Amino acid sequence: MGDTSIRGHVSRGTGIINNELYAGRLVWNRQRFVKDPTTGNRVSRPNPEAEWIRTKESALRIVSGELWQAARARQSEISRVFEATTIGIREARAKKLHAARRPVSLLSGLLTCGCCERKFGLILRDRYGCLNHHRRGVYENGRTIRRGVIEQRVLSGLTERMASPNAVAVAVRAYHEESNRLNHERRAQAPADQKAMEKIARAVAGIMAAIEGGMYQPEMKVRMNELECQRTEIIARMAQVPADLPDVHPNVSNPLPRQGRQTGGGAQ
Repeated sequence: MGDTSIRGHVSRGTGIINNELYAGRLVWNRQRFVKDPTTGNRVSRPNPEAEWIRTKESALRIVSGELWQAARARQSEISRVFEATTIGIREARAKKLHAARRPVSLLSGLLTCGCCERKFGLILRDRYGCLNHHRRGVYENGRTIRRGVIEQRVLSGLTERMASPNAVAVAVRAYHEESNRLNHERRAQAPADQKAMEKIARAVAGIMAAIEGGMYQPEMKVRMNELECQRTEIIARMAQVPADLPDVHPNVSNPLPRQGRQTGGGAQ
């Protein structure tokens, strides 16, 4: 058993001295699992302590409350004494991880072998090759290509295709269509929100009139809370709406026709 099995991680509640079950408390929902978008792996993320669920299990207690609190006090003292050291270690680890995640080259992880469909990466300092062939000795694709050559091909292809007049025209047209769609949705939602606000105001006025007339019922308070929640939601939505913009004409990006050169009558 290593030392980390005993001291564990305080914020995550791991390790023997952080296991609340020994003090008669069972803790749920300490962490959640998410999918890392870069690797596809399932990784854990700690939940805020406010979301933890604790249940009392006195039958499982094996340490007294005094001993448990003494361990907590000792942890706090150690954290205070070694705070500067801990911060320095964390910063050094963060820098190391950042450097480790940086791609080795411009195309690292982006090239695929056409034979085995596995990674095509740097096998030497300036040459790309099939990693399956050069590292594992499988498949027969032993061809390599200079780093500068393949990078120039990729960059040239991106420049020619992404910056071509047709590609720019498609992008501009998509932007115009989306802008106009959002404008239309915003304009359609505004009258509906205004009508909803007026309906809520009438309902509140009716309830207040009934209360003043001596017709109070407990259900009125519940209804008032519901109306207030609806009103708050509508106000928040209206506050997030950007200023109205004019629709974009679909042909605004098209160049104006060039005027034909006049012939005759001009000075020679």
